Amino acid sequence: MTRIYMLYVIVHGVIILFALPVVGQMFDPPVNYAVGKYPHSVISSDFDGDNDNDLAVANLDSDNISVLLNNGDGTFQAAINYNVGIGPYSVLSADLDDDDDNDLVVANIRSDDISILFNNSDGTFQSPVNYDAGTEPHSVCSSDFDGDNDNDLAVVNIDVVLIFLNNGDGTFYSGVNYDAGWMPRSIISASLDWDKDYDLVVSNKVANYISILRNNGDGTFLSPEIPRYVESPFSLTSADFDNDNSNDIAVTSCSTNAVSILLNFSDASFEPAVKYPTGIDPWSIVSVDIDNDGDSDIAVANQGSDNVSILLNNGDGTFQSPIDYAADRNPVSIFSADFNGDNYNDIAIANWWSGSVSILINRIGQ
Repeated sequence: MTRIYMLYVIVHGVIILFALPVVGQMFDPPVNYAVGKYPHSVISSDFDGDNDNDLAVANLDSDNISVLLNNGDGTFQAAINYNVGIGPYSVLSADLDDDDDNDLVVANIRSDDISILFNNSDGTFQSPVNYDAGTEPHSVCSSDFDGDNDNDLAVVNIDVVLIFLNNGDGTFYSGVNYDAGWMPRSIISASLDWDKDYDLVVSNKVANYISILRNNGDGTFLSPEIPRYVESPFSLTSADFDNDNSNDIAVTSCSTNAVSILLNFSDASFEPAVKYPTGIDPWSIVSVDIDNDGDSDIAVANQGSDNVSILLNNGDGTFQSPIDYAADRNPVSIFSADFNGDNYNDIAIANWWSGSVSILINRIGQ
Protein backbone atom coordinates (compact mmCIF):
# COMPACT_ATOMS: atom_id res chain seq x y z
CA MET A 1 0.00 0.00 0.00
CA THR A 2 1.44 3.38 -1.00
CA ARG A 3 0.45 6.47 0.92
CA ILE A 4 1.15 10.08 -0.11
CA TYR A 5 2.57 12.40 2.54
CA MET A 6 2.65 16.17 2.00
CA LEU A 7 5.79 18.11 2.90
CA TYR A 8 5.62 21.88 3.27
CA VAL A 9 8.83 23.93 2.94
CA ILE A 10 8.96 27.72 3.39
CA VAL A 11 11.52 29.42 1.16
CA HIS A 12 11.75 33.23 1.42
CA GLY A 13 8.23 33.33 2.74
CA VAL A 14 6.81 31.15 -0.03
CA ILE A 15 5.22 27.81 0.83
CA ILE A 16 6.41 25.04 -1.49
CA LEU A 17 4.42 21.82 -1.42
CA PHE A 18 6.01 18.42 -2.13
CA ALA A 19 4.11 15.14 -2.47
CA LEU A 20 6.20 12.25 -1.12
CA PRO A 21 5.15 8.64 -1.75
CA VAL A 22 5.89 6.46 1.27
CA VAL A 23 5.47 2.69 1.25
CA GLY A 24 3.38 1.63 4.23
CA GLN A 25 3.54 -1.60 6.17
CA MET A 26 2.97 -4.54 3.85
CA PHE A 27 2.20 -7.07 6.59
CA ASP A 28 0.30 -7.24 9.85
CA PRO A 29 2.29 -8.25 12.95
CA PRO A 30 2.86 -12.01 13.19
CA VAL A 31 0.28 -14.32 14.74
CA ASN A 32 1.95 -17.40 16.20
CA TYR A 33 0.67 -20.97 16.39
CA ALA A 34 2.27 -23.76 18.43
CA VAL A 35 3.71 -26.74 16.57
CA GLY A 36 6.28 -29.39 17.58
CA LYS A 37 9.82 -29.13 18.91
CA TYR A 38 12.34 -27.34 16.69
CA PRO A 39 10.18 -26.84 13.57
CA HIS A 40 12.48 -26.78 10.58
CA SER A 41 10.32 -26.61 7.44
CA VAL A 42 6.89 -25.25 6.50
CA ILE A 43 4.74 -25.83 3.40
CA SER A 44 1.23 -24.83 2.38
CA SER A 45 -1.45 -26.53 0.26
CA ASP A 46 -5.18 -27.11 0.36
CA PHE A 47 -5.23 -30.39 2.26
CA ASP A 48 -8.95 -30.68 3.08
CA GLY A 49 -10.44 -29.61 -0.25
CA ASP A 50 -12.19 -26.45 0.99
CA ASN A 51 -10.30 -24.08 -1.35
CA ASP A 52 -8.11 -22.41 1.25
CA ASN A 53 -4.46 -22.98 2.03
CA ASP A 54 -3.50 -25.08 5.05
CA LEU A 55 -0.07 -25.66 6.63
CA ALA A 56 2.28 -28.56 7.29
CA VAL A 57 5.38 -28.18 9.46
CA ALA A 58 8.26 -30.64 9.93
CA ASN A 59 9.39 -30.76 13.58
CA LEU A 60 12.99 -31.92 13.79
CA ASP A 61 13.17 -32.93 17.44
CA SER A 62 9.67 -34.33 17.97
CA ASP A 63 9.91 -36.66 14.95
CA ASN A 64 6.56 -35.59 13.59
CA ILE A 65 4.81 -33.15 11.31
CA SER A 66 2.12 -30.71 12.38
CA VAL A 67 -0.86 -30.07 10.10
CA LEU A 68 -2.79 -26.85 10.74
CA LEU A 69 -6.08 -26.50 8.86
CA ASN A 70 -7.18 -23.05 7.77
CA ASN A 71 -10.49 -21.68 9.08
CA GLY A 72 -10.89 -19.88 5.77
CA ASP A 73 -9.94 -16.43 7.05
CA GLY A 74 -6.21 -16.82 7.60
CA THR A 75 -6.56 -18.16 11.13
CA PHE A 76 -5.68 -21.79 11.81
CA GLN A 77 -6.91 -24.66 13.91
CA ALA A 78 -4.69 -26.29 16.52
CA ALA A 79 -1.98 -28.51 15.09
CA ILE A 80 -2.67 -32.21 14.49
CA ASN A 81 0.56 -34.21 14.64
CA TYR A 82 1.62 -37.22 12.59
CA ASN A 83 4.66 -39.35 13.34
CA VAL A 84 7.22 -39.76 10.57
CA GLY A 85 10.88 -40.84 10.58
CA ILE A 86 13.60 -39.58 12.90
CA GLY A 87 14.65 -35.97 12.48
CA PRO A 88 12.17 -34.61 9.89
CA TYR A 89 14.13 -31.83 8.22
CA SER A 90 12.16 -30.85 5.13
CA VAL A 91 8.53 -31.21 4.01
CA LEU A 92 6.82 -30.75 0.66
CA SER A 93 3.33 -31.26 -0.73
CA ALA A 94 2.28 -32.80 -4.05
CA ASP A 95 -0.42 -35.10 -5.42
CA LEU A 96 1.50 -38.37 -5.66
CA ASP A 97 -1.27 -40.94 -6.19
CA ASP A 98 -3.33 -39.03 -8.78
CA ASP A 99 -6.44 -38.69 -6.63
CA ASP A 100 -6.60 -34.88 -6.80
CA ASP A 101 -5.59 -34.22 -3.22
CA ASN A 102 -2.25 -33.09 -1.84
CA ASP A 103 -0.03 -35.61 -0.08
CA LEU A 104 3.08 -34.98 2.02
CA VAL A 105 6.73 -35.99 1.67
CA VAL A 106 9.22 -35.60 4.52
CA ALA A 107 13.01 -35.93 4.43
CA ASN A 108 14.21 -37.48 7.71
CA ILE A 109 17.82 -36.53 8.34
CA ARG A 110 18.42 -38.91 11.27
CA SER A 111 16.72 -42.08 10.00
CA ASP A 112 18.15 -41.74 6.46
CA ASP A 113 14.79 -42.05 4.73
CA ILE A 114 11.84 -40.16 3.33
CA SER A 115 8.28 -40.56 4.59
CA ILE A 116 5.25 -40.33 2.30
CA LEU A 117 1.90 -39.59 3.95
CA PHE A 118 -1.13 -40.03 1.71
CA ASN A 119 -4.05 -37.68 2.18
CA ASN A 120 -7.44 -39.18 3.00
CA SER A 121 -8.93 -36.31 0.94
CA ASP A 122 -10.17 -34.57 4.08
CA GLY A 123 -6.94 -33.13 5.47
CA THR A 124 -6.13 -36.18 7.55
CA PHE A 125 -3.22 -38.40 6.59
CA GLN A 126 -2.37 -42.09 6.56
CA SER A 127 0.58 -43.65 8.35
CA PRO A 128 3.87 -42.98 6.57
CA VAL A 129 5.40 -45.18 3.90
CA ASN A 130 9.19 -44.91 4.08
CA TYR A 131 11.88 -45.18 1.40
CA ASP A 132 15.61 -45.35 2.00
CA ALA A 133 17.26 -42.08 0.94
CA GLY A 134 20.94 -42.50 1.76
CA THR A 135 22.92 -40.65 4.40
CA GLU A 136 21.21 -37.64 5.97
CA PRO A 137 18.60 -36.61 3.39
CA HIS A 138 17.84 -32.98 4.10
CA SER A 139 16.00 -31.52 1.10
CA VAL A 140 13.32 -32.83 -1.26
CA CYS A 141 11.48 -31.46 -4.28
CA SER A 142 8.83 -32.82 -6.64
CA SER A 143 8.06 -32.43 -10.36
CA ASP A 144 7.15 -34.66 -13.30
CA PHE A 145 10.69 -35.51 -14.33
CA ASP A 146 9.96 -38.24 -16.90
CA GLY A 147 6.96 -36.66 -18.65
CA ASP A 148 4.38 -39.30 -17.74
CA ASN A 149 2.03 -36.88 -15.94
CA ASP A 150 2.74 -37.94 -12.39
CA ASN A 151 4.88 -36.30 -9.73
CA ASP A 152 8.32 -37.77 -9.09
CA LEU A 153 10.75 -36.93 -6.28
CA ALA A 154 14.30 -35.65 -6.02
CA VAL A 155 16.10 -35.91 -2.68
CA VAL A 156 19.50 -34.52 -1.79
CA ASN A 157 21.58 -36.13 0.96
CA ILE A 158 25.13 -35.30 2.03
CA ASP A 159 26.57 -37.19 -0.96
CA VAL A 160 24.24 -37.32 -3.98
CA VAL A 161 20.87 -36.57 -5.51
CA LEU A 162 18.41 -39.46 -5.54
CA ILE A 163 15.64 -39.57 -8.16
CA PHE A 164 12.51 -41.53 -7.26
CA LEU A 165 10.27 -42.07 -10.31
CA ASN A 166 6.59 -42.52 -9.60
CA ASN A 167 4.81 -45.67 -10.74
CA GLY A 168 1.67 -43.56 -11.19
CA ASP A 169 0.03 -44.62 -7.95
CA GLY A 170 2.28 -43.00 -5.36
CA THR A 171 4.69 -45.91 -5.12
CA PHE A 172 8.22 -45.33 -6.31
CA TYR A 173 11.12 -47.07 -7.96
CA SER A 174 14.24 -47.26 -5.81
CA GLY A 175 16.25 -44.05 -5.90
CA VAL A 176 18.80 -43.58 -8.71
CA ASN A 177 21.96 -41.71 -7.69
CA TYR A 178 23.41 -38.66 -9.44
CA ASP A 179 26.48 -36.69 -8.53
CA ALA A 180 25.55 -33.26 -7.17
CA GLY A 181 28.88 -31.66 -6.38
CA TRP A 182 30.60 -31.49 -3.04
CA MET A 183 28.34 -31.73 0.03
CA PRO A 184 25.01 -30.75 -1.55
CA ARG A 185 22.68 -28.90 0.76
CA SER A 186 19.41 -27.87 -0.87
CA ILE A 187 17.55 -28.82 -4.06
CA ILE A 188 14.83 -27.32 -6.27
CA SER A 189 13.40 -28.21 -9.68
CA ALA A 190 12.71 -25.75 -12.49
CA SER A 191 12.68 -25.71 -16.28
CA LEU A 192 15.85 -23.80 -17.14
CA ASP A 193 16.63 -24.46 -20.80
CA TRP A 194 13.45 -24.08 -22.90
CA ASP A 195 12.88 -27.81 -23.41
CA LYS A 196 9.87 -27.84 -21.03
CA ASP A 197 11.23 -30.55 -18.76
CA TYR A 198 12.30 -30.07 -15.17
CA ASP A 199 15.96 -29.64 -14.35
CA LEU A 200 17.57 -29.59 -10.90
CA VAL A 201 19.48 -26.93 -9.01
CA VAL A 202 21.59 -27.88 -5.98
CA SER A 203 23.39 -25.64 -3.50
CA ASN A 204 26.85 -26.70 -2.35
CA LYS A 205 27.37 -24.52 0.70
CA VAL A 206 30.88 -25.51 1.77
CA ALA A 207 32.20 -25.49 -1.81
CA ASN A 208 30.74 -22.04 -2.61
CA TYR A 209 28.86 -22.97 -5.76
CA ILE A 210 25.54 -24.20 -7.11
CA SER A 211 25.21 -27.18 -9.45
CA ILE A 212 22.81 -27.54 -12.41
CA LEU A 213 21.66 -31.03 -13.44
CA ARG A 214 19.84 -30.88 -16.78
CA ASN A 215 17.07 -33.34 -17.52
CA ASN A 216 17.35 -35.57 -20.59
CA GLY A 217 13.56 -35.47 -20.84
CA ASP A 218 13.03 -38.97 -19.53
CA GLY A 219 13.80 -38.53 -15.84
CA THR A 220 17.51 -39.16 -16.24
CA PHE A 221 19.96 -36.33 -15.70
CA LEU A 222 23.26 -35.12 -17.07
CA SER A 223 26.27 -34.70 -14.81
CA PRO A 224 26.48 -31.29 -13.11
CA GLU A 225 27.67 -28.57 -15.44
CA ILE A 226 30.35 -26.00 -14.66
CA PRO A 227 29.53 -24.82 -11.12
CA ARG A 228 28.20 -21.30 -10.64
CA TYR A 229 30.14 -19.49 -7.94
CA VAL A 230 28.04 -18.22 -5.06
CA GLU A 231 29.54 -17.59 -1.65
CA SER A 232 28.12 -20.03 0.96
CA PRO A 233 24.89 -20.83 -0.95
CA PHE A 234 22.14 -22.29 1.19
CA SER A 235 18.43 -22.10 0.34
CA LEU A 236 17.22 -21.89 -3.28
CA THR A 237 14.22 -20.66 -5.23
CA SER A 238 13.52 -20.15 -8.92
CA ALA A 239 11.25 -17.77 -10.86
CA ASP A 240 11.33 -15.52 -13.90
CA PHE A 241 12.64 -12.39 -12.19
CA ASP A 242 13.42 -10.30 -15.28
CA ASN A 243 10.32 -11.20 -17.34
CA ASP A 244 12.17 -12.77 -20.27
CA ASN A 245 10.21 -16.05 -20.07
CA SER A 246 13.11 -18.03 -18.57
CA ASN A 247 13.53 -19.12 -14.97
CA ASP A 248 16.24 -17.46 -12.92
CA ILE A 249 17.72 -18.51 -9.55
CA ALA A 250 17.86 -16.84 -6.16
CA VAL A 251 19.93 -18.30 -3.32
CA THR A 252 20.64 -17.20 0.22
CA SER A 253 24.26 -16.70 1.26
CA CYS A 254 24.52 -17.22 5.01
CA SER A 255 28.04 -15.98 5.58
CA THR A 256 27.47 -12.71 3.69
CA ASN A 257 23.95 -11.93 4.95
CA ALA A 258 22.74 -11.59 1.40
CA VAL A 259 20.67 -13.14 -1.35
CA SER A 260 22.31 -13.75 -4.71
CA ILE A 261 20.38 -13.43 -7.98
CA LEU A 262 21.52 -15.37 -11.05
CA LEU A 263 19.70 -14.30 -14.22
CA ASN A 264 19.27 -16.97 -16.87
CA PHE A 265 20.43 -16.45 -20.47
CA SER A 266 17.48 -18.77 -21.33
CA ASP A 267 19.69 -21.81 -21.93
CA ALA A 268 20.58 -22.75 -18.31
CA SER A 269 23.67 -20.56 -18.41
CA PHE A 270 23.63 -17.64 -16.02
CA GLU A 271 24.95 -14.16 -15.49
CA PRO A 272 27.31 -13.72 -12.52
CA ALA A 273 25.54 -13.56 -9.18
CA VAL A 274 24.37 -10.14 -7.98
CA LYS A 275 24.06 -9.80 -4.20
CA TYR A 276 21.39 -7.95 -2.23
CA PRO A 277 21.51 -7.50 1.57
CA THR A 278 19.14 -9.32 3.91
CA GLY A 279 19.02 -9.77 7.67
CA ILE A 280 21.47 -11.83 9.69
CA ASP A 281 22.04 -15.45 8.63
CA PRO A 282 19.36 -15.77 5.92
CA TRP A 283 18.20 -19.37 6.18
CA SER A 284 15.27 -19.81 3.81
CA ILE A 285 13.93 -18.09 0.70
CA VAL A 286 10.75 -18.04 -1.37
CA SER A 287 9.85 -16.23 -4.59
CA VAL A 288 6.31 -14.82 -4.79
CA ASP A 289 4.45 -11.77 -6.06
CA ILE A 290 3.99 -9.81 -2.82
CA ASP A 291 2.68 -6.52 -4.20
CA ASN A 292 0.48 -7.91 -7.01
CA ASP A 293 2.33 -6.11 -9.78
CA GLY A 294 2.86 -9.23 -11.85
CA ASP A 295 6.53 -9.93 -11.11
CA SER A 296 8.21 -12.24 -8.62
CA ASP A 297 9.50 -10.70 -5.40
CA ILE A 298 11.60 -12.39 -2.72
CA ALA A 299 10.97 -13.14 0.94
CA VAL A 300 13.78 -14.38 3.19
CA ALA A 301 13.70 -15.78 6.73
CA ASN A 302 16.68 -14.52 8.73
CA GLN A 303 17.28 -16.88 11.61
CA GLY A 304 20.03 -14.73 13.12
CA SER A 305 17.96 -11.55 13.37
CA ASP A 306 14.50 -13.04 14.08
CA ASN A 307 12.88 -11.34 11.12
CA VAL A 308 11.82 -11.60 7.49
CA SER A 309 13.24 -9.49 4.66
CA ILE A 310 11.02 -8.55 1.72
CA LEU A 311 12.83 -7.55 -1.48
CA LEU A 312 10.48 -6.11 -4.07
CA ASN A 313 11.31 -6.65 -7.73
CA ASN A 314 11.74 -3.57 -9.93
CA GLY A 315 10.35 -5.64 -12.79
CA ASP A 316 13.69 -6.23 -14.50
CA GLY A 317 15.35 -8.70 -12.13
CA THR A 318 16.84 -6.03 -9.91
CA PHE A 319 15.51 -5.61 -6.39
CA GLN A 320 14.80 -2.83 -3.93
CA SER A 321 16.39 -2.57 -0.50
CA PRO A 322 14.95 -5.04 2.01
CA ILE A 323 11.98 -4.19 4.20
CA ASP A 324 12.12 -6.19 7.43
CA TYR A 325 9.26 -7.62 9.51
CA ALA A 326 9.53 -9.30 12.89
CA ALA A 327 9.00 -13.04 13.23
CA ASP A 328 9.38 -15.26 16.30
CA ARG A 329 12.68 -16.72 17.53
CA ASN A 330 15.04 -18.19 14.94
CA PRO A 331 12.90 -18.30 11.76
CA VAL A 332 14.39 -21.05 9.60
CA SER A 333 11.78 -21.73 6.92
CA ILE A 334 9.43 -19.53 4.90
CA PHE A 335 6.54 -20.15 2.53
CA SER A 336 3.97 -17.91 0.90
CA ALA A 337 0.33 -18.39 -0.07
CA ASP A 338 -2.98 -16.54 0.16
CA PHE A 339 -4.30 -17.56 3.56
CA ASN A 340 -7.27 -15.22 4.02
CA GLY A 341 -8.75 -15.33 0.52
CA ASP A 342 -8.11 -11.71 -0.50
CA ASN A 343 -5.95 -12.64 -3.51
CA TYR A 344 -2.77 -11.29 -1.90
CA ASN A 345 0.06 -13.58 -0.84
CA ASP A 346 0.70 -13.91 2.88
CA ILE A 347 3.68 -15.47 4.65
CA ALA A 348 4.18 -18.46 6.95
CA ILE A 349 7.41 -18.92 8.92
CA ALA A 350 8.67 -21.88 10.95
CA ASN A 351 10.48 -20.63 14.05
CA TRP A 352 13.11 -23.04 15.31
CA TRP A 353 13.67 -21.97 18.88
CA SER A 354 10.13 -20.93 19.81
CA GLY A 355 8.39 -24.05 18.46
CA SER A 356 5.91 -22.00 16.47
CA VAL A 357 4.77 -21.04 13.02
CA SER A 358 4.17 -17.33 12.39
CA ILE A 359 1.52 -16.01 10.00
CA LEU A 360 2.00 -12.57 8.48
CA ILE A 361 -1.09 -11.36 6.64
CA ASN A 362 -0.50 -9.16 3.61
CA ARG A 363 -2.30 -5.84 4.06
CA ILE A 364 -1.47 -4.17 0.73
CA GLY A 365 -4.96 -4.83 -0.59
CA GLN A 366 -6.72 -3.62 2.56
